[in-house]
Amino acid sequence: MRSHFCYNTVQMQRTLDPSLACPSCGAQARVFKNSQSTCAYCGATLPPLPFTHPGGTFAHTSPIRIGMKAKLGGREYVAVGRLLFRDSEGYAWEEWVLLSQDGDAQYLEFDEGKWSLTRYWPEGSQSVRVGDYTEGQPVTLGGKTYIVTSVGMMRVAGVEGEIPWRVSVGESSPYADFGSGDTIFSVEQASDGIEWFRGRRLDAAEVYTLFDLKEEVREEMQKEVVQTDRRRFGCLWLNLSLLAFFLCAIASSTNGKQVFSAQLTADQVADEGSLVGPFPLKHIEFPHRLSLASGGLSQTSVWVQGVLEDAGGAVFEAEQEFWDETGYDDGPWHEWVTDANTDFRLAKAGDFRVRVYADPEAAATSVPIMVRVYEDVRHATPLAWFGGIGLVLGTCFWLSGAPGARKSFAEAMQDS
Repeated sequence: MRSHFCYNTVQMQRTLDPSLACPSCGAQARVFKNSQSTCAYCGATLPPLPFTHPGGTFAHTSPIRIGMKAKLGGREYVAVGRLLFRDSEGYAWEEWVLLSQDGDAQYLEFDEGKWSLTRYWPEGSQSVRVGDYTEGQPVTLGGKTYIVTSVGMMRVAGVEGEIPWRVSVGESSPYADFGSGDTIFSVEQASDGIEWFRGRRLDAAEVYTLFDLKEEVREEMQKEVVQTDRRRFGCLWLNLSLLAFFLCAIASSTNGKQVFSAQLTADQVADEGSLVGPFPLKHIEFPHRLSLASGGLSQTSVWVQGVLEDAGGAVFEAEQEFWDETGYDDGPWHEWVTDANTDFRLAKAGDFRVRVYADPEAAATSVPIMVRVYEDVRHATPLAWFGGIGLVLGTCFWLSGAPGARKSFAEAMQDS
């Protein structure tokens, strides 16, 4: 909500000259349509107020029009005028002035898709300085704590209708808005003092119900059903995304089921390679993993190759140079590669061996070489892709079903 440029009830009652009331029914509310001023309640033709604004200078942003009636708290109010405001940052919003038959005023604001309804609040402090408030500041109003949601300078950019006080385009005043839940307050530094307003937020369907706009209510209800479905679908994707990332973390931390393990030293490896095994590999639907590792490599290295063989010969091979070095340049450092994992798929199940080759440096002839084989290896990459796509889809659907959140997200992106 951004504030409105209105005058308090005392000033308005002073402005509503009794002699300008409808002579037929005594109503204070009148509407100006088709170049004619008429009583909003009995339809009698009346002379226009001295400060009538014919309108037509700024576009409508909602279905509400001059002369429409709304039921508020069991009383009937008429939309007698409309004001357009802009703040110092260029944001625009409009406000409808609603008058009852006896001149009681309420203010219906439409601000970037959000509705609020306020009225003059006589209990507000007259000693505050509007410019001293800052956004995010907690303030106690009516015995409860509210947060300052916006502070700025607003300017009247357009006026339409028979608003029962003088308003001129270009008038401006500082304002501050406060909110907690659906309850809202605003304060303005008007020309003759401080003015406070209190009210609540409304959704579009509630506003259209007040004005008995049945078709608009039906459209809003249908829109809400669509938005609810989008939010639910978005939440489903977000939950699936979280599950995928959880499973991805598990898959990244496990190698699968170990089916074979062997260890030998580098000097035990023959020039033509040394065979270790045999071991059966039965499952072909999931990847397998050949793991090679070494240790004890202080300032030295060893090259190791593992070739997976079956009765017909080589099926798969992997190689890696292992090393472990320390030193001191601008500071101490320690770098190493002591294990390597390579995944593969089998065309058929069977018994297999691993032929190990090694080429150690002189100081690494006795280092151990470990060979391990795993089956049913779960890859984390597909889960990570699914989780990422689910996160994007879930966020998009959730934001499309939550207009307020979408607007806040867009504003936050702009601020950053």
